[in-house]
Formats: sequence, structure tokens, C-alpha cells
Amino acid sequence: MKNIEGDTKEKFTDIIRIETIIVFSIVTSLIIGGSLAFGIIENIILPVSISLFFINAYFSFKKINSNLISVMYLIVLFIFMTNTGNKNGLNGDYKAYEGLYMHFSNGGSIGNIAGYTTDYFYMALMKLISLTGIEYNGFLILVSLTSFFLIFSTIKELTKNYNLILLCYSISPFFYDVFQIRYFFAYSIVIFALKYIITKKNNGFKYTLLILFASLFHKAILFFLIYNLVFFRIKLILQLVFSVFSGVTILSLFTKINLIDFFYSKLNISSFETYTSNEIKYEISSTTSLLTIFFIIVLIWIINLINSQTNEFIVNRVLWLNYFNILLMPFMFITLDFERYTRPIMLINYALIASYLHIFKLRKKIIIIIFLLLVLLTRQIIMIETTKTVIENNLFINYDLFDN
Repeated sequence: MKNIEGDTKEKFTDIIRIETIIVFSIVTSLIIGGSLAFGIIENIILPVSISLFFINAYFSFKKINSNLISVMYLIVLFIFMTNTGNKNGLNGDYKAYEGLYMHFSNGGSIGNIAGYTTDYFYMALMKLISLTGIEYNGFLILVSLTSFFLIFSTIKELTKNYNLILLCYSISPFFYDVFQIRYFFAYSIVIFALKYIITKKNNGFKYTLLILFASLFHKAILFFLIYNLVFFRIKLILQLVFSVFSGVTILSLFTKINLIDFFYSKLNISSFETYTSNEIKYEISSTTSLLTIFFIIVLIWIINLINSQTNEFIVNRVLWLNYFNILLMPFMFITLDFERYTRPIMLINYALIASYLHIFKLRKKIIIIIFLLLVLLTRQIIMIETTKTVIENNLFINYDLFDN
């Protein structure tokens, strides 16, 4: 009886503590927001977002699944993704796609575009939606809703702990996705397709069809056809390939430029739609390349730990898909635009960590969380200028708050 009473009292204390944190955070958000905005309500969105971030973090690490907090936080992310603009002139993708959309809204066709063009089917989608008369940000709402739905349809088969996934996603790669909305839309189809590889549905044909379909909106998606190799028993060959690429990465680091120059001379970087420091604003250097590679390695390490404890089909498959990211490591020294190929499996990793973190003892769990946060915060440091640009260009936030 004492144990039951003790457990009940502990649960009641946790509930009170959680409610106190929520009320305190919301009240604090309103006070800070009001002070910043001087009566302009739009500026409350930033402090509310920050408060929800920390509430979500608390829920994640206390192993409390709150659908309410998840939905609230998702709404905040949705606002940042769809209420964007180009107020400071640095949101190059928005400018290009808005101009293209306005061309269609004004009666233009795909055949008579004078300026920027992109993949045919993405332009066709723009043309189709423009016929409804909605503005470009309305188009972003439809694209974002579709993308989140596709991602959620796969994630829900892996875990119900959405708090940790949203927490990790909001640190990275969310702000890149706001900046690169077309790629976000395309890779959401990849995540939807991954259920045919990582679960026992095991249908390579459906996966391939979906990847080919997604590539109609962004040709870079064709890279993910390589995931079909998990259906073949060629692990020895793959291990050899991974070893070679790991060696090339190490040699590239120590030789500084020799191998990098070789790859650079063989590749047409413009075909990968590389963003320069004036656009997406990540500084290409050995340090940033190494930090991105470190992120890949840490996620492989964490998923491998889970696999060693569970030896389940789905975890083993995801581990092998992570191994394919090793193929990208040498190219990180050429351009960090290759980083985009890590994003679909990144969200699947977050889902598996959220689902299986409880299987570890406290000490190992703390180590995993520390390393996960370390690599996530490192990535955020790399992409801080992109994050700043996204925040500055949000239509609900006063740009002057960030004006130097």
C-alpha cells in the first residue's frame, strides 16, 4: 500500500511540476513578448517558440509523451515554415520561387518563363495551385502540410514519442528545410517511401517508384535509389566500399587539397545547386566539413548501440541506411550541399532514438543524450546564419529585433 501511495504521490508531484513549468513559461513568454513588441502582438511568436522549445525538451528527457505540447510546437514550426518572406533580401530560394509562382499567377506558362526555372513537375505543381488564386505563401502552406503528413505517416510506425523528434528536428535540419522548401517537399516523399525498406513491408518496387516520383520535383532525390542495395546480400562489397570512402575522407583531410581538387575537377558542382556563403551562409572549411562528418558518425554510433541491444529488423535496416552516409563524407570537403542527402534518414534516426532510448541504463542514456545534443548544437552553430535569416524573414517577427 505504501508503494502505491508513494507512486501516486510521485506522479502527482510530476504533474504539478509540469503544469507549473507550462504556466510559468507561457506567462514569461507573454511578458517578454509584450516587452519586445511594445504592444505589437506579432512579436510574441519568438519568445513563445523559445518557451515551447524548452518545455518540449523537458518532456522529452522526462520520458513524458504529450501530444498537446507536440501539436503546439508543430504549429510553431509550421508558422516559421509558411509565414516566411524575403524582407532582408537574403532568402534567395523564396525570391526565386515566389517570382516563378507570380509568373504563373499572372497567366504565364511553363513555356514562356523568362527568368529562373526549376524541375518541370514542381513548376507544373506551382502552375496548378496558382489557378486557385491563392498567393505564394498559400502554396507554401499546402506544400508544408503535405510534407508533414508524409513524414508523420512513417514516423508514427516507429514511435509515439513525438516530443523528442520535434525537439531534435527543430535544431537540425528544420531551418535548412524552411530555406530549401522544394527539397523538403521532395525528401518528405523519400521518408514516406522508407517504410517500404525499413519495415517488414520490404517492397523495393514501391520504394523505387516513389523515389522516381519524388525526383520529378527535385533531381537530387535520385541519390536515394542507392538504398535499394539493402535488399541484396552484398555486405562484404559494401563494407569494402565504405572502407575506401572512409580512407578517402581521412586522406582528404591530411592531404588538404589533392583529393579534393581531383573530385572538384570531375564534378559539375552547379548541378548540385550549391549554395554559396552569400546565400545559405554556411562557411565551407575543413572544420565545418569535419563537424558534419562527426554528426554522421555519432548517429551511426547511437543506432549501432540500439541495434546491439535489440537486434530488430527495423533497427538493423536503419543502421545500414546510415552506413550509406559514409559515401558522402569525402564530398563534404567539396561542398556542404551534399549534407542534404543525410536529412531523410536523420529524421528516422530521431524516431528510433525516441523509441528505444528507454532500453539503456541511466549512465549510457545520459552519454547518448549528451552526444546527441552536442552534435545537434554543433550543426546549429554551422547553420546559425541560415537560422538567423529564417527568423529575420518571418512575417510575424519584427526584423528590427535582429538588425545590427
